[in-house]
Amino acid sequence: MYYTTRCVGTVIQHPRRERRTQMFRKNCTYEEMEAIFINPRVHTGKGYYERENVPAVATRRAEEVDREEANWIADCLRLELQDVEGHIAEMTACRDEFKRRLNAIEQAERKRQEAEAEKKRQAERVEAEKKRQAAEKKRQEEQKALRRERGLYAHAYTFHNEDVNENFDESVSCIAMGDRATLMVYDHGGYSYTEGMPTGLYNKLHHRGANQPKPTYVAMGSMDRWYVRYDSGVSQWNNVPKSLTDAINENPTVPVCLAFGRVHNSYCVLWSDGTWSWCNVPAKLENVLGYKGRDKSAPKFVSLGPNGEYFVRLENGKWWWGNFDDESICDNDMSDRFTSIHFGADGTYIARYT
Repeated sequence: MYYTTRCVGTVIQHPRRERRTQMFRKNCTYEEMEAIFINPRVHTGKGYYERENVPAVATRRAEEVDREEANWIADCLRLELQDVEGHIAEMTACRDEFKRRLNAIEQAERKRQEAEAEKKRQAERVEAEKKRQAAEKKRQEEQKALRRERGLYAHAYTFHNEDVNENFDESVSCIAMGDRATLMVYDHGGYSYTEGMPTGLYNKLHHRGANQPKPTYVAMGSMDRWYVRYDSGVSQWNNVPKSLTDAINENPTVPVCLAFGRVHNSYCVLWSDGTWSWCNVPAKLENVLGYKGRDKSAPKFVSLGPNGEYFVRLENGKWWWGNFDDESICDNDMSDRFTSIHFGADGTYIARYT
């Protein structure tokens, strides 16, 4: 059976004929096909078969019959092929339509995913910006608190008052006085200085290139004693006593406050781990530094002067000074708001206060 052309062929042994007969019926209905399957000899009024009792058919050469049948079968196959190609074209069109719809769905899904990813990235950027702003706000608040703790204002009595007052602001992170010189280091790593700087320290700071480490802390004293630490972590010093050199080399932490006293081996150091050490300091200052009572508080700042002056402020806010009798500093309303006092030669000083 050729289902696309509804052509049914039967080959049966007719009871009254010596050879088998072939019958081909075209354009059969479903009812006719069902009847043929039940009884191949059923009469439908369609088709043809080879009859032995017809002389023309009987005398036909077998090859001619085979050729006619082959041609007919070829025609049927052509029709079948045409039908199959039509189905192929239809299926191809369906395939292309399915691909188009699938591509549209996948493209829409990709856009949705990209939109969600961009939304997520945007949310992450917003969150990162919030965190950055919060961190920046916290940093600013911490810096503001640190600057307030260091002292927002300064009262100077130096050999170069005009230069000091002009260059001082709340961003000064460190003040160093030595003999007649004053040096100030700023939060941004820059520094300013007056005349009288020790030659060695001046060379270390002034001759460094733009890409070289910047100073973060400087201490000066009389007798050409000085100490400098850079943002690279490297420290340098000059003419300090051997005990202090050994302490700096052996201590795993670094000095955050260093003061040089009246004689060569007089000094006091506050280390970055919260400990402190001293040598040959005034007796009253030693009593404060060595106090072991219940309300003991660590020193937050300490300074020494070339004439035995000292100033110390503790973490609990208490402070003491000694061997310093300049009455002018007490004539101001800042005397109860001191955060530090730095001492230079001939009774000069810079007092910071909030």
